[in-house]
Amino acid sequence: MFQNFSGSKLTFVLAATAAAGLSPHATVAQSTADGSVRFRIEGFAGSTTDTRPIGTQKDKDSKGLLPSLSFSYGESLKGQLDLLAAEHAGDDSVAGAAHLGFKASAHTTLGVYASKTRIKTPAKLNSERVGVELVYQGDKAAINWIAGHEKVDAATVVAGTIPGYTLVDTYGDKDGFFNLADVTYYPRPNWALTLGHRYGSGRHGGVAGVERAYKWNSSTVSLFAEGRFGDKAYSGAWVGLRVRFGGNGASLKAVRDQEIYTNHLKDDMYGIGNSRRRTDVALPPPPPEDDDNDCVCGACYAT
Repeated sequence: MFQNFSGSKLTFVLAATAAAGLSPHATVAQSTADGSVRFRIEGFAGSTTDTRPIGTQKDKDSKGLLPSLSFSYGESLKGQLDLLAAEHAGDDSVAGAAHLGFKASAHTTLGVYASKTRIKTPAKLNSERVGVELVYQGDKAAINWIAGHEKVDAATVVAGTIPGYTLVDTYGDKDGFFNLADVTYYPRPNWALTLGHRYGSGRHGGVAGVERAYKWNSSTVSLFAEGRFGDKAYSGAWVGLRVRFGGNGASLKAVRDQEIYTNHLKDDMYGIGNSRRRTDVALPPPPPEDDDNDCVCGACYAT
């Protein structure tokens, strides 16, 4: 699926998505901001320091698509399904996630979260996360917090050599705890400022982002910029476009209150790279010299 997933094709998909979002007929939600089913899609492009040496191509590009479908059943049950298709640090990544919760109060939603991410390299590494989720939505601010257990597939890769040693990278050698936390402030209904924290595979990362939304026909279209700033490989920066179909072009604050959940799969891409631990393995000494030339292919050294 991703063997021919090039930057030009991604640009075409983003353009088509934007065009659909600007069309009054391309709506999957009800005509008001309180629709029971809502669809949005995000396109992003940027750079990352997550340079894990697994695949055959090494670069700092990070770009892809993030579609999400949020839904409600009655007044209390809230859910969302997320997908990701991306090129990240030279590797193709695909991922999916699900959120399901209930309204504990007028401002608070409690639920569960599960995700799975695959890096399509020769190693085909997977990461899985399961946790609990809390969302608080106030008049001017919102809090999104997920915490739980993560598991990364184990793999060992020879990364190179230095005099006397082989460099070995080990991935996913143990399960662990992960945390995703964001605080979003709305200075105006169509502006959002976000700060947050990430922790996964023993690495910490900070989050900063800004989003500006515009009404266009029956949809809400927004531009955003965001970054990750953290330990080792846990850094990156992106700009992009989010199209929220339907909702009668409601404000950013209104549509995010109805969506409730955040698509966090960009952060899940880092889970595998963050699990990398490098060790130096000493090379064996060379065989002793055979002055009599009666040792063939090191046979006498082996004995």
